[in-house]
Amino acid sequence: MNALLQSGQLIRHVGRILNYQTIGERVEVALKVRNATENNKVLVDAVVNCAGSESDYRKLDQPLIKNLLEQKLICTDALALGLMADADGALIGGDGETSNKLYTLGPPQKGMLWESTAVPELRVQAMKLADVLLAIPEV
Repeated sequence: MNALLQSGQLIRHVGRILNYQTIGERVEVALKVRNATENNKVLVDAVVNCAGSESDYRKLDQPLIKNLLEQKLICTDALALGLMADADGALIGGDGETSNKLYTLGPPQKGMLWESTAVPELRVQAMKLADVLLAIPEV
């Protein structure tokens, strides 16, 4: 990567992607460049978005997520890094009630646990959640 940067074949633009559109085989990207007062447009061959996935569930355009939010069956954590859940992964609704039917693990718990993406953390979360689910009496 250093060689590509030094040769000019790779140019790193640091900022927030505002918009993009394909133009033939290339991509025109509108950027809010970090520490700049004006937006910038660049025409590139490829875009690598290193921001990760959207973690503010209120911004997701997914019917299931929208419906759960509208029904107040889920809510985002205080920093909008994921969803509110208790220590066992039971989701907490917009009314503050802990669900006995909706659970999560992994990245949706990032706002509560922070370390919630690596295999060791996921393994612990999965074991805790499995214990909870296995303890639910059969109906």
